[in-house]
Amino acid sequence: MRPPHLPPRRHLFSLASLALLLAAAATASAESAGTSAVTGPFLGTTRQQHWALRTARLFNERDAPMRIRVACPAMDPQLGRMQYGCVLDVPAGAERTAYFAFRPGKGLSDGATPSDPKRFTADAPVTAWNAETGERLNTDPGKKAMLSVNAVGLAMITGEPVKHDTDSYLHKELKHSALSDSRMLTDAARRSPDRWYGYAGADVVVCRGMTAADMTPAQVDALLDWTRRGGTAVACGCPQLADLLATSFGGAAGVTAIGLDYPDRLAVAGPKIKPVTVKLAWPYPRAQLTTEGAEVIYTADGLPLLTHRRLGAGHLFVLATVPGALRDERLHPVWGHIGESLREAPGIDPALFGQAAVETLRQIEGRPAPARTVPFLLLVALAAAAIIIGGVLRLRRRGELLWLGLVPLATAAGIAMYVVGRSGDEPERLTHIGLISDVGDGRVHAQAAWSYFSGPTSGRMDFDAGMPLGVARRIAAPGGVDMEVRDVRTTADGVVLAERLVRPAATSGLTVDGMRALAPVSVSVTFDAEGARATIENHLPAPIEQGVIYINGRSFGAGDIGEGSTQTFLIDEADRLGKGEFTSGVVPNQRRNRLIARLIPAASPALTVRDEPRFIGYTPMAPTDTLAHRDLGRQGWSVVMTNINWRAPQAGQAVAVPTGFVDVEVHRLSATVYNTITNEFIESRRDQAIGITVRPPGGLFHTTDATVRLTVDLRANGYALKVAGATDIRDNKAVGQTPVETIRNPLRRVVVEIHDADRFRDTDGNYNVVLSVEAIDRSLPMTERPAWQIQDIHAALKGTTEQ
Repeated sequence: MRPPHLPPRRHLFSLASLALLLAAAATASAESAGTSAVTGPFLGTTRQQHWALRTARLFNERDAPMRIRVACPAMDPQLGRMQYGCVLDVPAGAERTAYFAFRPGKGLSDGATPSDPKRFTADAPVTAWNAETGERLNTDPGKKAMLSVNAVGLAMITGEPVKHDTDSYLHKELKHSALSDSRMLTDAARRSPDRWYGYAGADVVVCRGMTAADMTPAQVDALLDWTRRGGTAVACGCPQLADLLATSFGGAAGVTAIGLDYPDRLAVAGPKIKPVTVKLAWPYPRAQLTTEGAEVIYTADGLPLLTHRRLGAGHLFVLATVPGALRDERLHPVWGHIGESLREAPGIDPALFGQAAVETLRQIEGRPAPARTVPFLLLVALAAAAIIIGGVLRLRRRGELLWLGLVPLATAAGIAMYVVGRSGDEPERLTHIGLISDVGDGRVHAQAAWSYFSGPTSGRMDFDAGMPLGVARRIAAPGGVDMEVRDVRTTADGVVLAERLVRPAATSGLTVDGMRALAPVSVSVTFDAEGARATIENHLPAPIEQGVIYINGRSFGAGDIGEGSTQTFLIDEADRLGKGEFTSGVVPNQRRNRLIARLIPAASPALTVRDEPRFIGYTPMAPTDTLAHRDLGRQGWSVVMTNINWRAPQAGQAVAVPTGFVDVEVHRLSATVYNTITNEFIESRRDQAIGITVRPPGGLFHTTDATVRLTVDLRANGYALKVAGATDIRDNKAVGQTPVETIRNPLRRVVVEIHDADRFRDTDGNYNVVLSVEAIDRSLPMTERPAWQIQDIHAALKGTTEQ
């Protein structure tokens, strides 16, 4: 008999089985592999339909190395469900961090639940597979924080903290600033992105308390590349600022730090702050800055407090102190000035290129050859037509012999068409529309839209971004042939659309975007007694065609510039192109004109467009090549855009600044005929006056003994145009007016020469003119007066540069 303390035999068997299961589970656990801790910069915050950076921690606890593939799904509004990820080799018993580009879909289609109108959390699960066997390892839930399109992301990258420093007031207490309704994002300097698309959730990035050791050169370059694409970066004056400015960041910002002090009060002055002394809550650090190309916006105790420099399409600011020192409401305009950069767009904006390029590409891409079934269908149609016509003729008892020959003739024609169709198969090729926009420091923002036509054969291939750290995205097939693309992978050379089967006579399209080292064109303009003289140096390995100098909304032809050549020429009114023309060929290229016109942003109450001179040209080369490893035909062209540098003429030199190159500012003087937002004139029946300020371009120099030539295009029958000079125009008020000329019933173009214009020069070196339009017959009721309108105002300037 079994002792009572021993379990039954079946229980022993159950316990043994359980022990074996636990041992197997432990063994499996010990040999597991997969992904964990999925996140990204700023806790994974991204923005809808913007490229972003995701990170995933991969672990391999097995005894052999493993190639692991991780991927995160996203709903593309046009292409459906996509997989973004990468492949990484993980040694046995090791962990690795995977970095991959990710493009979140639009809206809440991937399971997000909004908790904030401007920020919400969405599901973004990351799955890991054994890349060799296809074995699914595990899935990490990986939530991601999303910012709405219209939200302002204010990112803080922090190194060493400063005692009593604070930034909590930035998104709560700022008034009348683009930052007043921002969403705060934070991360440590050592975790800052090393790819430009890692800043997808940010509009403004504030760096504080970091040394050069906190950020690798790749991380600094990523921040600068993001800025070049239109971002705003701010470096704060912590004790470590000198270290940061010793990197490429300082060279780009045009600022160095030569000392440090800890004031307990600041005497601040600047454009929107009347001189004021503010007592600080604590002695905060203040870097003593010197500028080397940066503009000083605000000063504190006579030293630079806030400096600014443009970098590509973006802005670099250096703040001499920490955010906590500006908590006093009287100093908030300093942050307001930084916030204004978000409301400013370049005159020609590369951010608008993508959709415009795709539409232009669809107009020029090679179309696929006729399908193989087309000759057969033609044969059937001809045979059917022959039978029908022959039957009709047979019933009418006419043309019996003709009827007998129709079928053979139709058959022969069909065979001939089939042979021609087979011999007319088009070869595979790439077609592109590109943009090479100079962002300084020997780098360009490289973008392109590509169309691939597969030709008569099928095959397997992949497309890549054509550059390291570039991104590539499929677009709806330009030729209308839809090809499924699920896997988008990040590699050391950029983003790759994973290999797939390409069918015969099919078309596939994609866009690429990134930065690459390339010095495209150097353009400078100066002035002499004959007018504006331009020097263009083409550093591209290809010629530039139909060059144009675009300034103040006007285009001037610059012709063709050969590869590696330099061209100097005088620009005059004869070189001016028509409105909306951006090609200097004998016959305007309307397709190119329309493309550039779509890159000019429209001003609005929320957006200011800065009017900076640009050179625009066209080159057959592509900034990227999505199939560089394939030998196939290529066709297309790229736009080249470069900022123009002003070169000041020598002091005491006679200069002539032609129409289009003079800066003209319009003042409303309480009138209603000018829209200061859109810079457009409005029709009116009232007597009104506007002020005109004329100055040399870009504040480059001042003139004496000047003559101002004013050209006014207007339609004002029944009115008199009165021109007067003024000693000053400030706050929409003209001071010291002196009549110059009166023109009655102006119908088209009026030209007024104002000699001895120095009598109308203000203390800033500007020349001021007042234009008044007054009804000739003032007895007419307002409703019976004809309407009048100014179309445009131009100015030219002659004089001698000041000593």
